[in-house]
Amino acid sequence: MTATGSPAGEAAAAIARGLEHHRAGRLDAALGEYAAALALDPGNVDGLNLGGLAQHQRGNPAAALDMLSRAVAAAPQFTGALQNLADVQRQTGALDAARISYAKLAALAPDWYGGPYGLGLVLQEQGDMAGARRALTDAIRCKPDLASAHFALANLLVASGDPAGALAAMERAHAAGPGADSWSGLAVMRLGVGDRAGAEAAARACLALAPCHPGAFIALGQILIGDGRLDEASALAESVRADAASPGDILTFDAALAMARREMSRAVRLYMRACLAYAGAPAGDMPFGDLRARLQAVLEAAGRRRAAGEPEFGTGTMSRLAPCAATVGPFLLAFDDFAMARELVGLAVRGGVRDAAQNLIAIELYDPAATPESFAASHMAYSRHVRGGLGPVPARPPRGPRAKLRVGYVSADFRAHPAANCLLPLFECRDRARFEAYGYSLAPVEDATGARFRALADGWRQAHALTDRDLAAAIRADGIDILVIYAGHFDRNRPTLALHNPAPVVVSFGDCATSGLPETDYLFADAALVPRVSAEPFAERVVRLPCQYVNLPPEGVPEPRPRPAGAALALASFSNPVKLNGATLALWAEVLARLPEATLTLGFQRAFEDPDLVARVRAPFAARGVDLARVRFRPPPADAAGHLAAYDEVDIALDPFPFNGSTTTFEALWMGVPVVTLVGRTMVARWATAILRRVGLGDLCAADAAEYVDTVAALAADPARRAALRRALRGRLAASTTCRPARWMRHVERAYRAVWRVPRTPTRAGRPLG
Repeated sequence: MTATGSPAGEAAAAIARGLEHHRAGRLDAALGEYAAALALDPGNVDGLNLGGLAQHQRGNPAAALDMLSRAVAAAPQFTGALQNLADVQRQTGALDAARISYAKLAALAPDWYGGPYGLGLVLQEQGDMAGARRALTDAIRCKPDLASAHFALANLLVASGDPAGALAAMERAHAAGPGADSWSGLAVMRLGVGDRAGAEAAARACLALAPCHPGAFIALGQILIGDGRLDEASALAESVRADAASPGDILTFDAALAMARREMSRAVRLYMRACLAYAGAPAGDMPFGDLRARLQAVLEAAGRRRAAGEPEFGTGTMSRLAPCAATVGPFLLAFDDFAMARELVGLAVRGGVRDAAQNLIAIELYDPAATPESFAASHMAYSRHVRGGLGPVPARPPRGPRAKLRVGYVSADFRAHPAANCLLPLFECRDRARFEAYGYSLAPVEDATGARFRALADGWRQAHALTDRDLAAAIRADGIDILVIYAGHFDRNRPTLALHNPAPVVVSFGDCATSGLPETDYLFADAALVPRVSAEPFAERVVRLPCQYVNLPPEGVPEPRPRPAGAALALASFSNPVKLNGATLALWAEVLARLPEATLTLGFQRAFEDPDLVARVRAPFAARGVDLARVRFRPPPADAAGHLAAYDEVDIALDPFPFNGSTTTFEALWMGVPVVTLVGRTMVARWATAILRRVGLGDLCAADAAEYVDTVAALAADPARRAALRRALRGRLAASTTCRPARWMRHVERAYRAVWRVPRTPTRAGRPLG
């Protein structure tokens, strides 16, 4: 027993007084007593442990870590001090040290949840999802009703692409500790598996308890926006705006609402401001240039920390910032900002955002500086990235003799989307005696178009909530012979599904570049998209159809109207501004300089209502001395009919590069307007060429920039030819394979039979990837 008057006894009494102050929240008084105790007994582990904890609570991390480290060094078996040290290390971003401390704690106290729980949080923050899952499962074994561990596991499973598992974990978290957070989590997880009604109910239950809860607010907003209930969504935002805890959440919501209203440029600004808010930087409204500079400074500072081996951002920041960066990154191409687009999407890749690596290589498709060699490098890096932590996969199902082939189609475009027109003949025009069609929809919500596909299919799965591994297992269980991954580079499509050997034969179709994955056996294209001699790299064997692109003519569209005699020459492009890079605009400026009486009209939804975007687009024309009154911006049309009717005022359509127009090219030709394109070295830069050649307009496919200007000028000088084309183009297009889906489908089915009969051999188109 320690005598009260001894130094050790006086130290113990001081610690007791300090603990009383500590529990009452009087931290300064507590620290004074702990200091007095340590002055009497410098190695007192209780004084070091409690003093370190109080210093952390006072916001003095360096002092906290020093005292807690000394406590653990003095008493290595003292699990309480080790727990406190690990927690402070994690909360201050010292993740490597925290990982070691939590692992020691788990070894010292195998039946205590604190070690594996903290370890799971650290490993998740470091991107080791498999290790984090094991650790959190161990924590739950120690304490089955630990709601926070179930909650963390649910979030981990979402990040790992397992929404069904995440929902089950969140339901356990809710059962263990029901409250606003668990209701919000249920809303998010139910939304992830497509249960929109259940998600809305959970979100509203959460908001009834916590009216400004960010998770529920965002989940409910996603539902309202996705359902087109934009007025309700706007009212929801206003109800929480004044009291929302995170400005980033409000800005993200406003950005999503702007995007739903087709206010693309405004949405881009709001997403950039949200990124700044999540990173803890000022995020007020400001000119685009200032906004970009401020975000660039944040990214550069994060890069310096990363280079020094430190966390880019504080704990928890990346989980909010990375999804926002993944969303806004590609849209910055509208401002010709490839560098920042890559930086933001790269940040999202490091943050573990699903499909961010896919978006990173998609950016390359828009870059006029990209080459076949850079395509090869980026796709090889992508292939390495998506294989990281893949683990064992089942063997590929064997192929055998089949009188009737079962073809599966995986796509996010079984919905109201231009790609649906290209997909529909695959279901509607198939030879039902020889082929079955199964659909695996990655669209989160089924609309009328999706229901039409489902009615046409022999088998159907709503698959957006499945992981790649689970979806591949379902495809194998369905006995699919040939799996078609449609338009893998875009939207929510899944090129990585091929890694899991889902079918005996895997085909990439409707895409505009290699998948980068050798597990994808074939890429369907045509001789215009992929010539026999090509420098473009392919991981797949290229199969050439007579025509790769098919489209269904729009219904109820009036015949093209003749242009008025003597009308000034009208050029136009209605392409998405993400395709209007500086090189494209500079070339169009040369066209206008060559044709001083011509005007150029640009239009895409409401994008050109943004003055900064308009200024960016006008700059190359001003640099070339073109009167800016000749560069015009079309107001947004009221509907699809109004969009097509705008071609009545157009003489020649200009195609952007390197990412050509496909739907825009088709629409212009359908309205009798010839399109001039620049033929590139890659598949994505030959899309318009493939369509134009089908209607006998190969002479409008220029080999270089000078020929592009000459081609437009020659067409401008030939009003008789333009008038003849205006009368004839719709008929030519309707008679071509492009608009004859049944004929086109026979070619596709012959290709299916060929790839089924003949095992894949190395590519004969371009050069192999890698």
